[in-house]
Amino acid sequence: MAESFTRFLPGLRSSNSSMRHRAAQSLRLYIESESRDLSHGLYMKWVTDISARLMLLCNSNESADRMGGIAAMDELVELFIAERNDQTIIEFAHSLTKVFEKIPSADPPMLRVAAKALGHIVSTGGTSLIEFVEDYHVKPALEWLKNETFHVRRHAAVMILKELSINAPSTSFRYMDKYFDFIWSAFWDSKLVVRVSASESLQTCFMLIQQRESNRKTSWYNRALDEAESAFKRNSSDATHGALLILNELLRNTGDFMHSHYPRACRLVFSHQDHKSATVRSAVISLFPRLAKFNTSAFVEKYYRPCMNHLLEVLFSATTTTRPDALLSIGKLSLAIGPLMARDEQALMAIMNGIKGGLQVRRKDFDTHREALACLRMLAETVGPALIRVDLESMVGPLFQNDLDTSLVETLTTIVKKIPPMKPIIQQKLFGRLSSILRSSQKDITGSATTPTSRKLKTASISVTGGMLSNLFLSATGSKANGASENGAPSAEVSPAIAMQALALETLANFDFQGNRLIPIMSFVHETEKTAVGARQ
Repeated sequence: MAESFTRFLPGLRSSNSSMRHRAAQSLRLYIESESRDLSHGLYMKWVTDISARLMLLCNSNESADRMGGIAAMDELVELFIAERNDQTIIEFAHSLTKVFEKIPSADPPMLRVAAKALGHIVSTGGTSLIEFVEDYHVKPALEWLKNETFHVRRHAAVMILKELSINAPSTSFRYMDKYFDFIWSAFWDSKLVVRVSASESLQTCFMLIQQRESNRKTSWYNRALDEAESAFKRNSSDATHGALLILNELLRNTGDFMHSHYPRACRLVFSHQDHKSATVRSAVISLFPRLAKFNTSAFVEKYYRPCMNHLLEVLFSATTTTRPDALLSIGKLSLAIGPLMARDEQALMAIMNGIKGGLQVRRKDFDTHREALACLRMLAETVGPALIRVDLESMVGPLFQNDLDTSLVETLTTIVKKIPPMKPIIQQKLFGRLSSILRSSQKDITGSATTPTSRKLKTASISVTGGMLSNLFLSATGSKANGASENGAPSAEVSPAIAMQALALETLANFDFQGNRLIPIMSFVHETEKTAVGARQ
């Protein structure tokens, strides 16, 4: 029977994460099905053999094998725990130790999958795994951070400690002093991805500390602040970026601790806005909304104007690489300070011009389309009708210059909801775009399905159900309305043209077209349905 395991290997070894996940699910369902027909002794022998094969995959030198083995074991963890198969669980946790030791720091996807699997084991395995996790995961991770010899394992270390702080909080809390002794080496690492992962780990630890009563809390916060301030003096771009990441987490996750340090934090952030490193400049821009949210009144009084001046300078710079960050920062800044921004018409006018420019930049290597839409969406959310005073209507044309996508639909939905006077013109323009997409000939759609470029569409996410729209959806995607293919797969590969039609149908079903008698939506659906049904016959 064990030979039947080999039929799952191609899916488990796939480079596509969804296919790996489906193969792992199929393996679990197969094991559960077979368990009903086998004696307990034969079943346990069979499962032991499958587990051994999965361990071999986890410990393979091939990346595809390791990813497949981890995906399968992660899927089977709860099944084995329900069967009280503790030995298999411990063997899997032990194999993950070897995986972390083998994975090069240049393979973040593998580290992420392995760390998530470890967290899953720990969260479901109960107290029987605590001692093992401490000895084989917590202590080694701290040693990798402490000892420069293990610098290539820093990324693995911070990801392990992050997942354990989420899934084994009591165990992690016992090691908090050592964590705050050794975590900092990851913040000064030369690799950006390691520094970012370190900040994610620090975030989860701060959240854990916030949930617990401890007289050590303030000393841990002070240690983090001291490390950040020392790093600013190192004259290193990597250390400066790491220090900014630490400040971000201190502002986000330490309650009132940073109130007395707020002016100093602002000065440190603003003093690096023109840093030679684009990574540092990007971190500074991302921190502006955080500073504004932490102490809104102080920020508006002392820092809003220099902040906005800098963001606008970045927005209109011909050479900057941080324009996308500036667009997102402006949007988040509006969420932080609220309607106060509505009074700054001069800045709003400049921002609107910057958004127009962002919508028009669609170079492959520098696309600010989504950031521009996100910025406009957040502004509409907070300042609402004030955008009409800065010529929001002139933005409608640029909005529809690009292809229909979810970002555009979300932005239009927010504008219609928050700025009612814009509703008729947006309804009209959007309906025209949807009509154009849905009137595409069946020949064009079927022809485009054979093009090399395709995108994955989870058809189950399309909320077009029942009636005429369901028929249109069936015609557009060529699949069942519930998203299942003939072999039961939960998603399908479709061409960009078909995906576009599916999105158009979803938008037609969900967007607010009410109150506009100029839009013949029902007659359009009826007419298009007849065409679609005829094409299928």
